[in-house]
Amino acid sequence: MTRRTWQLTLVLTALCLASLPAAARAQRRVLLADPALSEDVPLPLAGELATNVRQAIERAGAQPLAAADVQDKMQQSGVASLVSREDTVKVARLVGADSVLRYQARMEGEKLQLTISVFFTDAGKAVMLERSMAIAESQGVVGAMVAEILGGAPAPPGPPPPPGPPPPLPPASQPTEAPASQPSSPPDPERWAAGPRAARGVALGFHVGGSIPLGGGDTDEFIETDLRIGMHAGYQLRLGQRHALVPELALQHSSWSFKDGTVVNLPTGQFLIKGGLSVLHLMPGVRYLLFFGPVEIFAAAHVGLAYATQTIANANDPSDKVEDTATGFGFDAGTGAHFMFLKWLGAGLFVDVSKSFVDIEGSDYDALALGIGLSVKGKIPF
Repeated sequence: MTRRTWQLTLVLTALCLASLPAAARAQRRVLLADPALSEDVPLPLAGELATNVRQAIERAGAQPLAAADVQDKMQQSGVASLVSREDTVKVARLVGADSVLRYQARMEGEKLQLTISVFFTDAGKAVMLERSMAIAESQGVVGAMVAEILGGAPAPPGPPPPPGPPPPLPPASQPTEAPASQPSSPPDPERWAAGPRAARGVALGFHVGGSIPLGGGDTDEFIETDLRIGMHAGYQLRLGQRHALVPELALQHSSWSFKDGTVVNLPTGQFLIKGGLSVLHLMPGVRYLLFFGPVEIFAAAHVGLAYATQTIANANDPSDKVEDTATGFGFDAGTGAHFMFLKWLGAGLFVDVSKSFVDIEGSDYDALALGIGLSVKGKIPF
């Protein structure tokens, strides 16, 4: 082959390489973070959303990468899942992805509420879009949202394209007008999302702690701190994204002991006594819940029946004792918080004030008490 033939071959090869589309030379990569879907999103719709997002990314001329595609890099960086932004961005940089896309979906009646956010790893900026749509419109709206966000992404690295018009793109990936102004660093949608913790279901609770008498009754000055134990069950109703209301029935038992050295005066003389007072409450009520991610803050109130039992025994002769009972009514109000360390199980602290109106043998047992202790919550989704 002559020297002139070699030169002509090199020139033609260079022209062919220069004419390749930009996507072929350096295709943009988009890492898909784990989506945040509320419990009320149907499973078939969740699958359609995943497919629509991937197809929209591909139509925008980019390569979608899911967790299954980057398992080796996740293991290398010690990342178990693509949930937090910090972990996802770390994996994105390892696999050469210039952006991270996360979507969040929930149902609002018959409408689908969809939020898509993209974090551009090179620019260090994020863009977030939110749309409400009918389920039948989801494919087209998802495609438009992805195209709008990725249209604002930085150009992929590589040599500039040759002069002349670029090759035509599919209609869904045509540039759209710039999205509305967004905060440069919007909050991570998953960080404080209530998720399934706010969903409806049977809510069960148990608490145990101390009951501190606050005085007010005829003999309350003679009793001291003892045990508070209780449980409640109801149905949790979701109110919006972060709120829930639980109509419930509470069963609560409080007891107090007579202080050491308590003496009563009887016609036959003074007697050193022991024993105490206990009150069992059965009360309907309501509980309000406010969710901040895995943290649940609650406030509750109940009104209902009170059944009191008084036991007085001779400290020197335990067989010499008297037990009286009476029925009245009572109420309580309290607050506290749980940390939901599992999707349906959490633990925390409670504080409440309870009051009973009971009359035993002419004595008013006010039974006003402050309760403080540990609280456990469980929920059965329905």
